[in-house]
Amino acid sequence: MPFQPFHRVRPFQPVHPPVQTAKPVHPVRTVQSAQPFRRSSPVRPRFWLETALGSLSGLLFLLTLVWPEWIETLLGLDPDAGSGAAEWLVVALAATATAACALAARTEWRRTHPSSARVVR
Repeated sequence: MPFQPFHRVRPFQPVHPPVQTAKPVHPVRTVQSAQPFRRSSPVRPRFWLETALGSLSGLLFLLTLVWPEWIETLLGLDPDAGSGAAEWLVVALAATATAACALAARTEWRRTHPSSARVVR
């Protein structure tokens, strides 16, 4: 009769069962949970404010170019005594505000939507 041990131990099998440890108080963050909460729109409210202000100043610019007497009609006074300087000042300021708001909105948009050509590898 061949020799048989009382118990057989399989190779690479732990002798003792694994020790149950308590769950950590602060779980380790995975790559998926480390991402911030994304809104439905990735741009900040600042982008929408700049877009709205740029649109309003663009409309004021076009209104003053097409109908320069709207200032006198609406306010009932003539600030430049008929020379048209006030209308051209409104046109210049509205054009500047439109360009500044458009540039700021573009910068804000490109902050959240980088071009693939600008991505550094």
